[in-house]
Amino acid sequence: MGREIPLELEWIPFEVHPETPPQGTLLTDMFPGTLFEKFYRKLARQSGVPDLPFGRAERLDNSGLALEASEFAKQTAAFDVFHDRLFRAHFVEEKNISLMQTILDVGKASGLDITSLEEALTERKYASRLDAFKDMACREGVNSVPTFILNGTHRLVGTQPLEGFREFLKRLDR
Repeated sequence: MGREIPLELEWIPFEVHPETPPQGTLLTDMFPGTLFEKFYRKLARQSGVPDLPFGRAERLDNSGLALEASEFAKQTAAFDVFHDRLFRAHFVEEKNISLMQTILDVGKASGLDITSLEEALTERKYASRLDAFKDMACREGVNSVPTFILNGTHRLVGTQPLEGFREFLKRLDR
């Protein structure tokens, strides 16, 4: 989308389920009766990358550590690569993103200084920043990811096909 329309993106971390334990929680326990096959087909269709082979995760990971690592990566030129590889690790490769080793492996593959990354994560250097973003999200009424906020007032919630973004932006332009 950014190639078609000049957009300035700011990724804001938001942990939907901070209560998730480090080992994760089975999705079937969290969402009994959900037809996950249908969910994954919709996710693939709406991702904008229809040939991306989404995995079939059975577990919800605690994403707090991954979000802290993303805040670390924002301070470098490797953020976009890290973000993409972390997404792929979680949704395609079904790696547990709540584990330090998973984060460090993704960081290394993305070109991050993993010694500094590990130190930042161990010291919880970005935890207060995540707390501040959580407070902001509460004030703004954000309770789902992704949530797209344009010009501070217009919202689009949930994964959207590319055409959905186009229509949303056209409505704003009127």
